[in-house]
Amino acid sequence: MKLFGAFLFSLVSLTSTAQTWVQLTDFPGTERDDGVSFQINDKAYCGSGLTPWFAPTADFYAFDFVTESWSTIAPMPTNTERQYACGFASNTYGYVFGGLNDTTFLNDLWQYDPIQDAWIQKAALPAAGRSGSACFVINDTAYMIGGRTANANAIAEVWAYNMAADSWEQKNNLPVGARWRASGASINAIGYLVFGRDENGQDYPTLLEYAPGLDYWSTFPAFPAVGRVYATLQNVGGELVVFGGLDSAGNSYTDLWRYRNLPMVWEQRTSLPSLGRRGGMGFAFNNTFYYTTGIDQNNARLKETWKCVYPTAITENQKNTQLVISPNPATTTIQIVQADKTIQTNYTYSICNALGSRLIAQQSVSNNTPIDISVLTSGIYFIEIRNGETVEVLKFIKD
Repeated sequence: MKLFGAFLFSLVSLTSTAQTWVQLTDFPGTERDDGVSFQINDKAYCGSGLTPWFAPTADFYAFDFVTESWSTIAPMPTNTERQYACGFASNTYGYVFGGLNDTTFLNDLWQYDPIQDAWIQKAALPAAGRSGSACFVINDTAYMIGGRTANANAIAEVWAYNMAADSWEQKNNLPVGARWRASGASINAIGYLVFGRDENGQDYPTLLEYAPGLDYWSTFPAFPAVGRVYATLQNVGGELVVFGGLDSAGNSYTDLWRYRNLPMVWEQRTSLPSLGRRGGMGFAFNNTFYYTTGIDQNNARLKETWKCVYPTAITENQKNTQLVISPNPATTTIQIVQADKTIQTNYTYSICNALGSRLIAQQSVSNNTPIDISVLTSGIYFIEIRNGETVEVLKFIKD
């Protein structure tokens, strides 16, 4: 496994007031934190967690994005109450993995069928039970990262669950070490992990990117504020959005940030107009971010549901690119491909690795002409493409 450093095109902290937070109908269950959510089509499914009287729960509710209303669905089976679980989904089913029931660390996996409104037990993780793992889904595989076990405050294990085959496979460990209560999400078949606490109680602002085909992690521009846990990371409109969390000094946050891959930049967006919070359930639909339940700065468990409209609204510095790299990943050659393939355009290009070192100096090429990358080793690369005054930077993977 390889761990690459960050290739920094830019890193800025910009405050924006273009977004609007709106409070919606409360979560219909008991106030709680540390629940899980997963999304299937136009509904988010939210449940489990810990109540104000420290009781783990198994009840679940559906949030309809069209009507922005809640409804009750079947709870998880009796004696499966939990907090700190992982929630993820395919296009058809939702899943809840692991977590903590009182002092018992769980390794079980449950599948939710929204058509039948029923829960089905699936293959358990063939390893120790764990809580506070992060997760993301790439194609038909869910990745469970880190967490805490009965014997360790934080672990570095990474496991892949194939939803179609109902089978588990252990991957290489996190190269940065153990992480508990980190936050995960995926965009375009790439996984992302941010934050997390190690076995010694230290929180990190690290942002990692995972390429599943090569089973390696790359480091990218770290979160520009304090590291934390209990945050939420979501794919909102094709960009990463981070909200809330708790730092090692006990501060909860209302800040909302987005991370854009091209250029690599963190931007602060409009903060929640309320108390800081952590441990809630986040989900997204189109360009809208949603957040429900959690604990506020005064340690009160909540039922509130909020949405932030257009947290990833396009700015004047963003380009609606008409260029892509194909194939991606690639083995021997790549091509610069325009959306309109009938147009023939000449470009100059250069290629850098993830450390920012220029490996292939500026050369000329037209679109749809093969570019030889056979001299490159496996990894993540960036190609800078120039056409007159227009510059695009695209990322590709060399198998």
